Amino acid sequence: MKQVRKLLGVVLAAAVLIAAVAVPAKEAYAAPTAAVHPVLHMPDGGDFDPAFYAQQNPDIVPIIGNTTVELYKHFLQYGRKEGRAYMKGVVKDPQVSEDGSSISQVTVTDGGRVYITTADVETGESSVEVVEPLEMKLLATCSTPYKTNCARGGNVELASAFINGSVVFPGEVFSYSNTVGPRTWERGFREAGVYLQGEIVQGMGGGICQVSSTLYSALLDTKLLVVERHPHSMPVTYIATGRDATVSGNVLDLKFMNNSEHPVYVQSFCEGGYITVMLLEMTWA
Repeated sequence: MKQVRKLLGVVLAAAVLIAAVAVPAKEAYAAPTAAVHPVLHMPDGGDFDPAFYAQQNPDIVPIIGNTTVELYKHFLQYGRKEGRAYMKGVVKDPQVSEDGSSISQVTVTDGGRVYITTADVETGESSVEVVEPLEMKLLATCSTPYKTNCARGGNVELASAFINGSVVFPGEVFSYSNTVGPRTWERGFREAGVYLQGEIVQGMGGGICQVSSTLYSALLDTKLLVVERHPHSMPVTYIATGRDATVSGNVLDLKFMNNSEHPVYVQSFCEGGYITVMLLEMTWA
């Protein structure tokens, strides 16, 4: 479990780093170039690649379609048990231990099996640990439409990237505001429309409430405990009444507790003008 927690931390750190790089210059807003398919970080070390999954499994595309949501659902429900490959094999960069005494090398196969080779720096002796693939059960999912290629859309995509890959262990509380972090220009956020005292005004990070609302709507379809949620002061157009959740600085937040027996994994991604949030239960096979 300790090694898996460490591996989870490496994956999550990589997700945050990817989301934080390439901040556009302050002179103008530059919308990020959206990939044909987002690659979803997996908690057991691999990255689910929807394009690769569709290419390797052409028999399922005519039946379920070619969207990331449907491909990932198929993998969760059938693909892993059937041994379908969901990514190209990869050898990750070596990781040095905190005390500098050992170096670990993570290798992930096409089927998602993870091998961790650890070498002792002084003796050169090495050992190989096999991390069995995690069972991922879809608890709930929600998708909402947003306008791409604009400041607000960029904020939605950035906030989505920051919460993607979050792991909430049993008894832990997830804070949306803390996970997204400060909404500043330096971190890539831009000014867009926000609600303030019954009016729409320009505010830094406008649009991130759509991500929190999409997450909250998914939470409503689970037994996870919502410990803090605040509705918008006016109706929103992208989600049904009562399923929204606004956030504001460190004052208003969306929080939920994992009151289940297993870790909960948050997948969040943007594709085709939709933000999708998936909540998954993680268990070891």
